[in-house]
Amino acid sequence: MDSHVRTQTYHSKSGNLRYYHSQVAINPNLGFGIVVLMAGRFSDASWFAKLAMHHFQPFFEELLEGTARQEYEGEWVSKGENGQNKVTLAVANGSLWVTECFLNGGDLLEVYTGGSALSLWSTGRLHEFRRVVPLSYTIIDQLIHRISLQ
Repeated sequence: MDSHVRTQTYHSKSGNLRYYHSQVAINPNLGFGIVVLMAGRFSDASWFAKLAMHHFQPFFEELLEGTARQEYEGEWVSKGENGQNKVTLAVANGSLWVTECFLNGGDLLEVYTGGSALSLWSTGRLHEFRRVVPLSYTIIDQLIHRISLQ
């Protein structure tokens, strides 16, 4: 778990050869890894890797949140054909959120979510995100109604 009570995924590989033990653990979500190399009779290198992850992970979370605030948080404004385009981004609970979104003067958050903020997920490419848009019940009800009329 991270400091925002989200499950974190770790990929790890261990190796043992007589009195030599190793563990490599990577957290792809936060972009860091731990390498443990040991010699001796104590063979549980994963214990040290877990302990190191526990201590280092909060630092990398803060670093990632600070970078997101510096790079993306704020208002992004441009002039559209029929009005102003504006997106306001905020970092909250370790995630990047769209708190306002106007396209040609129309409020897209009101249309898609009833005014609630949308979270953004990284695509894995630099400066590229996906938005998470829930399908509202009114849209589902309209679709069901249309299908039942056919």
